Amino acid sequence: MRLLCTSLAYLMIMSGLCQNCEFNSIDIEVSGPVSTIEWNISQNQGWGIFTNGQLGLYSDICLEDGCYSLNIESQNGESLDGATVTISSSNSNEIFFFQALDDALNASFFVQIGNGESLCPTVCNLYDVDGDDCLCANTWLYILGQYGTQITPSSNYPLLDTDASGWIDIRDVLQYLPYQGENCPVEWADTTSDHIIGLALVESFVHEDSLIGIVSTLPSGSVTYHLYAQLSENTDGILAVYGDDESPLLLETTGSFYGFGSDLGSTIVVGQVNSMFNSIFPANAYTSWFTLGIEPDEGQVNSISLLAGEVNWTDGMAMDGQIQINDHIGGGWIAQNPYPLETDDFVLLGQFTVMGGVDFSGTINLLAQTNSGSSIEFAEALNFSSSSLSIFGCMNPQATNYDITATHEPIGSCIYLGDFNEDGEITISDFLDLLANFGCMDCPDFDLNSDGVISVQDILLFLSWI
Repeated sequence: MRLLCTSLAYLMIMSGLCQNCEFNSIDIEVSGPVSTIEWNISQNQGWGIFTNGQLGLYSDICLEDGCYSLNIESQNGESLDGATVTISSSNSNEIFFFQALDDALNASFFVQIGNGESLCPTVCNLYDVDGDDCLCANTWLYILGQYGTQITPSSNYPLLDTDASGWIDIRDVLQYLPYQGENCPVEWADTTSDHIIGLALVESFVHEDSLIGIVSTLPSGSVTYHLYAQLSENTDGILAVYGDDESPLLLETTGSFYGFGSDLGSTIVVGQVNSMFNSIFPANAYTSWFTLGIEPDEGQVNSISLLAGEVNWTDGMAMDGQIQINDHIGGGWIAQNPYPLETDDFVLLGQFTVMGGVDFSGTINLLAQTNSGSSIEFAEALNFSSSSLSIFGCMNPQATNYDITATHEPIGSCIYLGDFNEDGEITISDFLDLLANFGCMDCPDFDLNSDGVISVQDILLFLSWI
């Protein structure tokens, strides 16, 4: 691909502006509430064609037919939410591309200009490297093999560098992740912006006594926290927690993290937890680890993987009280084999036990799968702190287990009189349970009027609630 109006194949700083365009003269307009934006449009190999674009209208940019990468970034930490990008023909006003941006600090898109031989890739012709029509194990192994490598003229698949950074980094892996395990053809996922509500940090255990561990003792006064992502739909899930130099991930405490690392008796991801030792070494149940909705000893624990980038995951990092990912390759923990997981609107992201100080805070970034798996959503710079803890419980005063201290209510937290199966609703299933106990004189859970026997009066009372 060459750039017209110049004899150079690679120019920076508005080199696409020209008066006599033989191919496609286009206008690019970026508008919205963000005060400072910078954008560039580049060849699919990442070579800059038009850079340092800002808010406003840029007219008569001359581009040959082909596929281009459009990269947009907020320059002052403001969200891009509400901004729009429109690319149209300078001559006919035909719109080549329109995108409303979501709640993120940066975004990248493929843009097809004209036709020609260089067309923007589909999901499968970008990622199906072995041509078996399946984005399966072979594809995943290939992408992992390219992770952390630099794009060069001899690179076999330069388009894997979807953010045009010059490296196959964590953001390129995240772009692929929603399609892992799919059979071709596959459509690009839509992007949502309102499914990730935020984070919830719960104080799960305060250890009044010291506990023996496999290698080291967990001292008294230590605290175990559970960190959750709150989602708007129970069919949403988290695909990755990540960080890089653009959006660092930081978990920190004034003390140190217990049992985090690669040494004996320590863990990094949930699949490394071996609960069979808990009875002998009770501190083993409180090591620190990453997860994505999975508890120890549950199925699929091996589906949570770690991508480390340039991070050295050692116990030294944990002892310093900081777990961080801020290098240019980036990393995080990801769902290696995404699978359907219905939640209570809260997804567990990790267990963190701190010792030598109870303060715990951090900043993380999330990739979610939304709309029952058909869409994705990014959220960056999400903060949490032990100074603002969440308490899970029932927040409905009409429930029998109402908790006045609760700040968050996971689905199914409340129990109602007549809701015998505790699914949060009074349905025919509960009615059948009541009938099955008709005549019982020792069934207080079904004795709705508390007269000592399950009778017609209980049935009539139940029917009045439906």
